[in-house]
Amino acid sequence: MGRWSDAAQSLGLVLEREGVWGGALERARVRVEPGGRVLVLARHPEVAVRGLRIRPLGLYHALFGQGLSDGSSLGLHFHIDAPLRRRVGRLLQSQDVRRALWDLAPFKRALQVDEGEVRLLAGPLTRDPRCDPQALIVAVAWLAQVLSEGFAVGWRAVARERGLTLSFTDGDALAPVLRGVIDGVTLQVRVTERFSSDTRLVTVIRGELDHPMPAGLHVVREGTGRGGSPWRVTLHDPVLRSLVDVYASDPDETRALLSHEGLHGPLLEVVHGHPGSQVTHEAVVLVYGGVDGASMGERIDGVVRLVKVLREAARALQRPDTLEVG
Repeated sequence: MGRWSDAAQSLGLVLEREGVWGGALERARVRVEPGGRVLVLARHPEVAVRGLRIRPLGLYHALFGQGLSDGSSLGLHFHIDAPLRRRVGRLLQSQDVRRALWDLAPFKRALQVDEGEVRLLAGPLTRDPRCDPQALIVAVAWLAQVLSEGFAVGWRAVARERGLTLSFTDGDALAPVLRGVIDGVTLQVRVTERFSSDTRLVTVIRGELDHPMPAGLHVVREGTGRGGSPWRVTLHDPVLRSLVDVYASDPDETRALLSHEGLHGPLLEVVHGHPGSQVTHEAVVLVYGGVDGASMGERIDGVVRLVKVLREAARALQRPDTLEVG
């Protein structure tokens, strides 16, 4: 078991007592006990899903179990369950959680999870030639963190990079909210559920326009609008007309607004590139599937760009009136 002691020491863990190494790693408290039955133990003080339990998938679970998976082949490796099973499904929509479980799937027979505690049992690992002690210690600590912190891991990084504030609705690690101002644009980012054939989570980025826009303005992806609405605006630009549906009470003002130089690219990036997204007279709202922060920063930037160019376009429409009054 010398390899495990060496790995623990190389990761900065300290010898707490004979044969036991411990310390903090990946925001989790880790203990490595090379001579014990539980080889690696990682605990996290927070708990995203009460009563969460993960075990290797056995024959009984395969035939009769009611554990949830993310709909992928993770369910062929693990039995995952909790009293509030809907929260398990919510947690498993995190790419961080799925990746962390996949990293440990080859060693599933050694893995046990109970709420914020992840254990790696020594027995199944002692003769496994694939075993890399340092990598496994890190993987166990990472799994403890992402299972306990929910979506906060990726969202915390976005908050730090973009200067936003991270909070949680009712203290729920699976309901993060980002708020703040970037380049003069007031932003809010949150998670919500989209009900379709299967309930899934989406991330909603809202940027406030904070500037007068055409009354009733509503821009959505082509084919997703309000059918025979009398407020339908026919655009002169054939490319834009084929990609978005536009509604407003004043067609001429709206056409002038949307013909502003430099607007089409940012508008299509948000509205056409992300089904379910929209522009109203109040805000730009970008919606995308998933909950992770990996590409959130780029999407936030896209919302900020569109809000700024819409404000510029609206101001340009007002300038002639201002000159006439003066």
